[in-house]
Parts: sequence; C-alpha cells; structure tokens
Amino acid sequence: MVTYTLGSTTAQKVTLSDLGTATVSATSVTSSQTLILTHIKEPVAGCEKDLTAIATVTVNPKVTPVFTQVDPICKGESFTLPTTSTNSVTGVWSPAINTTATTEYTFTPDAGQCAGTVTMTVTVNPKVTPTFTEIAPICESESFTLSTTSTNSVTGTWSPAINTTATTEYTFTPDAGQCAGTVTMTVTVNPKVTPTFANDFNQ
Repeated sequence: MVTYTLGSTTAQKVTLSDLGTATVSATSVTSSQTLILTHIKEPVAGCEKDLTAIATVTVNPKVTPVFTQVDPICKGESFTLPTTSTNSVTGVWSPAINTTATTEYTFTPDAGQCAGTVTMTVTVNPKVTPTFTEIAPICESESFTLSTTSTNSVTGTWSPAINTTATTEYTFTPDAGQCAGTVTMTVTVNPKVTPTFANDFNQ
C-alpha cells in the first residue's frame, strides 16, 4: 500500500497491484498537480518504508474551438460549416445542415485533442416575394414603364427590354442581398385597329 498526496489534498492511500502499479484519480483538476509518494507498506508485517518520490502531473487546458460566424442566409441558399476551427481543432457538426430554418449546430472535436464542444446558430431568413401593380393592357405602340422597386420595397431589374408591339412576359430579378425571389408579369399589347368604312355613297 502506498500513501500519497496529490496537489493540496490530504494524504491518501492506494493499493498496488501484483505488478506494483496503481491508478490515482483526481476530479475537477484545472492546473498541473504534484504527486508525492510518502510511504510504502507491504502486506507482510514490518515491511514498510518512508520515502519521498515526486512526480508532476501536467494538466493541459481544454481548448475552445473558434469559428467564423456564418452570416444569415436566405431560405434555400447553401452554406458550409468547416470541420477544422481557426485554431486547428478538427471535428464534426450536428445536426445535418438545414437551409430552410434557423438552426443551432454543435461542433464535437475529434478524440485526443483536449478540446471542448461549441455551438453556432445559423439564421435562415424567409425569401420575400416582390409585389407589383399589374400593368393594364395597352394598345400597340403605347408606352408603359415597369417599376424597379416593388410595392414591398424590393429593388431590381426587369428583362427583356420593354416591347410595345407584342404581348410579352417580363421577369423581375431582385438586386443582390435582399433575400427576395424573382417574379414575372405579362403585359398584354392589343393590336391597333384600323377603322374601315363601306363605300356606299350614291352617285
């Protein structure tokens, strides 16, 4: 049996195995500790000895993995979560990436790195549908405009170019960074009618 102290703890005893080994446990250790063996005693009466054997048990601090926060995305947009932190901790994320709803992800380090878990929440914003006042049918060659700002404040551009000679479907594409979808509008162009009259005058 060996008597020992670990750090600032009081003297404790541990029984050696037949090979002369034993395991010493310590909980909630946050800094390096000194293990001092002070006394050894064999089960046989009279076979014991005082001794001083010192060993330093080094406690490595647990690393906190660091990641760059993923910016908010629009619903349906893709993103990735790196499996190596900026301070070189490798691991895996869970649950699986969800591009349709705001989700909290947990990073679990690979074994043997003395690193802790961290979480990251990725915000998923709903995609806005731009709304516009429908253009009333026009007569051939009459002019009209397509607003570049929707009634719900989404800016963008229309394509193709305005055509005043034929019914055309136009597509509105939002400017980048607005988390908005495309919409279409069809402007009907009615052909211009040429009045005709019967030549029915009596001579």
